[in-house]
Amino acid sequence: MNHYQEITLIAQTEIPIYFIWQKLYSKLHLALVDLNNNTGVALGISLPEYRYEPEKGGFLGNKLRVFANSEAILQQLDLAQNLKQLTDYLHLTGIREVPTAKITGYAQYRRKHVK
Repeated sequence: MNHYQEITLIAQTEIPIYFIWQKLYSKLHLALVDLNNNTGVALGISLPEYRYEPEKGGFLGNKLRVFANSEAILQQLDLAQNLKQLTDYLHLTGIREVPTAKITGYAQYRRKHVK
């Protein structure tokens, strides 16, 4: 994955951050379904501010990054258009290249389905 776009959730005093996350995920899911409609486009997401505290549980943070193999795929996804109803609650960056010089390692997570 060589390119990404970052979405930052803007904290609101009257709206809980998890409500904004819920709306963001709904809109993002629909955008991904529209893009991936029988084409098999590879995309990934990351939550760079995620942290887990045993007493409190997990906190997603305020950022989400959407990764793709090329800039053209992210342009097709058109997050600015798909998330336009949430512009008061989100900040969306332009498409950026992944800074490969700063990568020191990778993490891979898998979910095991136990019957």
